[in-house]
Amino acid sequence: MSMANDAYARISEHIESCKLQPGAELTESTLIEIAGTGRTPMREAVLRLTRDCWLETGRSRGVRVPDISVDDQLARLEVRRNLETLAVELATVRASDDQLAEVSLLVSTLKQVPDQSAYQIALRQCHELIGQLSNNTYLASALVPLQGLSRRFWLISTRDLDEDFSQARVLYVPSLEAVVKRDAQAARESILHLHSHLVESALTWARTRASQSEAEPPSPLPYTK
Repeated sequence: MSMANDAYARISEHIESCKLQPGAELTESTLIEIAGTGRTPMREAVLRLTRDCWLETGRSRGVRVPDISVDDQLARLEVRRNLETLAVELATVRASDDQLAEVSLLVSTLKQVPDQSAYQIALRQCHELIGQLSNNTYLASALVPLQGLSRRFWLISTRDLDEDFSQARVLYVPSLEAVVKRDAQAARESILHLHSHLVESALTWARTRASQSEAEPPSPLPYTK
């Protein structure tokens, strides 16, 4: 892995895990410290991270971490759904026996993860494997930011919802099991079912936030004599 790729991976991981909070303005010195590289590879990584929507232009020509947005999440899912559907269909044809053995192990892991933290790790592995199984570099690369930023949204929106964690864990298993069986139709249907859940989960979170906001009392008027 090149230094710029390493910097990209480290910074994106900090964004995904919310070690860098949504909306945070980032200085060059902060980015260099996180990247663990010099200025040039860090800048190369930041250009790619901005292009891939991990970062956005901030004030004073700096960069900032994007806010959490339901509209952005739905837009990501709209694209990701089609790409992941294609990926699992290709996987049923192109995946090697060794790759399918990895899938079987991952299915076992997903069925046994005890909490959200462990699931987040397994989910990242699942996403990476889906891209790899397609044996299409362009497809795998396109999925990386879509999946990573979706994981960030999921982490924040379901932080205290054990039921959503359990349901999401179960929904990924059928598509992976179908890939192992090289059943393209079942893999496709399972991925589409999963994405229907992800869309509804995002909309439910938005409705909950809206109702909480409406329930809050209005700010007091400023005191005047």
